Amino acid sequence: NSYPTFEVTANEPVDVHETRMGGTLFAEYRVTSIVGINATFHADRNIGGGDNPIPIAPPDDVDDLDYTRYQAYLGARVFW
Repeated sequence: NSYPTFEVTANEPVDVHETRMGGTLFAEYRVTSIVGINATFHADRNIGGGDNPIPIAPPDDVDDLDYTRYQAYLGARVFW
């Protein structure tokens, strides 16, 4: 565990952890022998982190560290 241990209340250590997973998909279609159109799709997710144990505002508000993110890109290439 690379994160420090925090104490939220007296003598109760709380461990912060994160589990991340993701993947990328790339595809290209050659329109001609020198022109290509490509697409990239990337998804990543933070799971298992749950709530940040350090209160961000009184009395017990916490920051949720879980997320899911999607990214998509389109492009073109020209080969000389």
